[in-house]
Amino acid sequence: MTKQAKEPIAYCSFCGCREDESPALVMGPAVNICGDCISRALEITAGRIETYDAQSDEHFKVVFERDDGRCVYCCRDLMTDFESFMSVDLDLLVSRIDMESDTDEVSNIVTSCTVCCRLRGLYTPGFGLTDSNRTSYIEDIRNHIMKVRALKMASFASRTPPGSSNDR
Repeated sequence: MTKQAKEPIAYCSFCGCREDESPALVMGPAVNICGDCISRALEITAGRIETYDAQSDEHFKVVFERDDGRCVYCCRDLMTDFESFMSVDLDLLVSRIDMESDTDEVSNIVTSCTVCCRLRGLYTPGFGLTDSNRTSYIEDIRNHIMKVRALKMASFASRTPPGSSNDR
C-alpha cells in the first residue's frame, strides 16, 4: 500500500501564515503574499504607516512620552525589553489620504506596537477625528483590533506546529 504524498502547505513569504488561514494567498514563482500583507503594503503606500525607523522620527520622543511608552491600543509596555522597544510603530490615526490638513501633527500620531498596527489594517472609524473625540476615536480602533486579535488567536490556537505528527 502506497501512501499518498501530502501536498505541501503554502505560506505567506512575509508573515508566515498558511494558505488555509488567509482568504487570499497570491502565489508567485518565488514568493507568496497573503491578503493581510497586501493590506499592510497598501497602508504603507497610502502613508498611514511610516516605513522608516520610528525611533528616529522628529515626533517620536514627544509621542512616545505622551503615550507613556505604551501601545495606545493594547497598552503593551514597549520599554520592557529591546525587542518590545524595536516593535514601536508610529501610527497615524487618520491617513495622509483622508486628512485635509497636516497629518504629521502630534495629535494625529500615536504609539503602537507592530502587532496592533498590523491588526488594525486599513480600519478607520465611521466618524471623523476631532480634538474633542480623540479618546473615542482611539477606543473605536482599539475595539476593532481586539475583535481581529480574537479571530487571529483562534486561528493560531488551531495551528499544528510544523514538523508535528499531523503534518506528515
